[in-house]
Amino acid sequence: MTIKTLLLILLTSFSLVINAQESPSYTVRTGFDIFKQIPAGSIYSYPQFLAGRVVYEDHNEFEALLNYNLIRADIEFINNTVDTSILTNRENIKLVIIGIDTFYNNGSFLKAVNNYTRLNIAVEDKFAVIGRKKSRGEGHLYSTPSFMLLGATLAAWEQPSTLNEDLIIARKNFYFIGDKFNHFKPLNRKDLLGTFRAKSNRIETYLRDNDINLKKDADVAHLLTFLNQL
Repeated sequence: MTIKTLLLILLTSFSLVINAQESPSYTVRTGFDIFKQIPAGSIYSYPQFLAGRVVYEDHNEFEALLNYNLIRADIEFINNTVDTSILTNRENIKLVIIGIDTFYNNGSFLKAVNNYTRLNIAVEDKFAVIGRKKSRGEGHLYSTPSFMLLGATLAAWEQPSTLNEDLIIARKNFYFIGDKFNHFKPLNRKDLLGTFRAKSNRIETYLRDNDINLKKDADVAHLLTFLNQL
């Protein structure tokens, strides 16, 4: 791995946790190829496909050039025809390593966040629908439910709709907290207090006194720093 590639990976990892709120939003027309409406450099987590490996529950491994597709919220590899393909037998995948990063399979691929020595934190980084607006274009458009995430519902773009709407999408982080077995739950108030049951009173006080919003990256970063010091 070259020094340039390593620096790009480290920069990507750092900005994932600290600066994700600065990600630009895009307005995309439903019924049209989304991959042609977003800058090519914004589709994947890494600027190029990196050497990595897929580790299965039966301990078998598969080595390939890998990357994480932020629109599909899925990991892709370069196949024998030098084209991109998504991983199969996903339910049997334990984890995926891309460069220096580890992704745990929790039904979706969660990237381990190694900034916190006393916490097991992972994040799902992907494009999500953050708004809608009426389309000014002509012709028949398509639409997805506003609460759905793009990565899991690309097929829904092919479903007809009478709504002339465009979707506003942006790259978002969804945080998870895990146990020592790498079983992860969403970082919400209920699961957070359940995980730290013995210290729940202190956490409740911190959440209230600091008006923590678990949907804001900056607030989550402050909370995780606090939890790491408990």
